Amino acid sequence: MRWDLCGGGSSNWPSYRDDGTSLLNRNLSKGCLRMVEKLREVGEKWKFEWKLVGIVSGVVVIIIAVILVLVFRAQPKEIIIGPIKFEIPTATSTNTHVPTPTLTSTATRTPVPSTATPTNASPAPTDMPTATPIPPTPTDIPTRVREADNAEMVYVPAGEFVMGSDQEYDDQKPEHVVYVDAFWIDKYEITNAQYRLCVASGACGASMYDDDPRYNLGKQPVVGVYWTSALAYCQWAGARLPTEAEWEKAARGTDKRLYPWGDEFDPSKLNSTLNQGADRFIKAAASVGSFLDGASPYGVLDLSGNVWEWTSSLYRPYPYSSEDGREDPTVNSTATRAVRGGSWNSELYRLTTTWRNYFTRGTRYPDTGFRCAVSAQK
Repeated sequence: MRWDLCGGGSSNWPSYRDDGTSLLNRNLSKGCLRMVEKLREVGEKWKFEWKLVGIVSGVVVIIIAVILVLVFRAQPKEIIIGPIKFEIPTATSTNTHVPTPTLTSTATRTPVPSTATPTNASPAPTDMPTATPIPPTPTDIPTRVREADNAEMVYVPAGEFVMGSDQEYDDQKPEHVVYVDAFWIDKYEITNAQYRLCVASGACGASMYDDDPRYNLGKQPVVGVYWTSALAYCQWAGARLPTEAEWEKAARGTDKRLYPWGDEFDPSKLNSTLNQGADRFIKAAASVGSFLDGASPYGVLDLSGNVWEWTSSLYRPYPYSSEDGREDPTVNSTATRAVRGGSWNSELYRLTTTWRNYFTRGTRYPDTGFRCAVSAQK
């Protein structure tokens, strides 16, 4: 005879009642079974309640997730491209004006670079008064044509302008005010056709890419010339290379603009890596004057993109001073000279009016050219 936990087998109840013991065991087993049934009912009830708890918990989690998404979307985000940071406004944000830093530098004068070896100059002062207000950039600018090479020049009046930027890279700091004497500067970069006139006269050596069909068209800016070759050309034409201060004033005017045409970047207004294929000059300089909408406040073209441009200045830290030896043209070939403006091969951050670059004067590149300047008294 088999017996289970409740006192007997599940189907082998005894069929006899000899001494009453079997009957007692069977009654106990039936009570145990009723208890099991009761426990099963309680279990079913708990199962239902746990399902209900799971559903409620899931709803709470969904509500919390929705709240977090809404909070995240309400915050402004930033995108950093190279060295440039953009803020993405949200639907509830409003435009705010970023205050410009207080100008604390004194103005310095920019004379014609001297051909004589300069004497030792004292360092620029460090305790400088607040700059005076800068007048708006003029819009009616006279022009003239240089006789030697038929180059059109535009006039940049004397006065102060803001040079450098506290918002950009260290070599552009500090933002400071510089006084520049009136000068004339070429409206366009010097072309291959113009440079060949100097070569024919014996005053200039041939450019490195004069035989390269990618860079040697007559209206393309001449590239692949040493700093000394650019200097020789401008002297042959009765001019000189612009100083770094003159170049920047011609590019940004007196209103501190970030690009020659304004503060908003527009790839259609210049030749750079950001619009290759916009004209037929792909991975090469475009013909000068191809981007008329990219003119500076004084009407100078191609000051952003197309080709880097040699200046007369040694590459030295700011603040700029023409009296600290940086305008000495006799420094040997190992010294670096400032080049400005970016080129057809430049990314966005190199195309501003304040970006500085430098090459040794003994280098020649297919994206580096120049333009000339003349002091106004000449």
